[in-house]
Amino acid sequence: MTAPDIDTLQAALQHAIRTQAALAEITAGLTSLRDPDAVLQRTVEEAVRLLDAFGAALGIIDGDAGLIRWAYQAGMDPESAEALVRLDIPVGRGIVGRAFEQRRTVFTDDYPTDPQFQHLAGADTWIDRTGVRSMVAAPLPGEAGPLGILAVFSRRGSAFSDRDRSTFETLADQAAIALENARLIDHLARSREELRRRAETERSLAEIAARIAGAREPEQVLQAV
Repeated sequence: MTAPDIDTLQAALQHAIRTQAALAEITAGLTSLRDPDAVLQRTVEEAVRLLDAFGAALGIIDGDAGLIRWAYQAGMDPESAEALVRLDIPVGRGIVGRAFEQRRTVFTDDYPTDPQFQHLAGADTWIDRTGVRSMVAAPLPGEAGPLGILAVFSRRGSAFSDRDRSTFETLADQAAIALENARLIDHLARSREELRRRAETERSLAEIAARIAGAREPEQVLQAV
């Protein structure tokens, strides 16, 4: 085995620096908790850039339907992106469904001929039209199970290395944090709205009770109610 040359080492070092800078920026966005959507969109954009990919997409689980629905995408031409967004993935099917079900990162170096997973007709059609060959998918970990999936696509065979895998899984972890934050923010907003409704109800009941207490005729009581 020959030692890596200087150019290879410099390229690896530059890649590591770019990766760390991108992850630091994403992490900074996570700590603000102001716009999780922007963080998730930035995550798929950085996945495309750092892995030199054809495209990337982030899907969120619809637990009631047992489907992964694509919510964010980057890198692809509009036609390919639109076709992907319409393609819901059942849990356990295809690379994406398998990664979600098994809660682990799943790679393929040649999607069209890979027998390691159960192919989906719709996904195979999309792969054929876009020319995608390599693909990697990683679940977004959550306390009660995966929240969704991050997937990256390449038109090159055997496009992703072990170094890419580490970068990709870190991006998936960051996306999971952003998605969990988005859910917490949404839950907080709903809780505040519920508290506001309860306060309004209590004020209305108190007002009605006061009016009833001051009413002298039965008709007035009934009208107040």
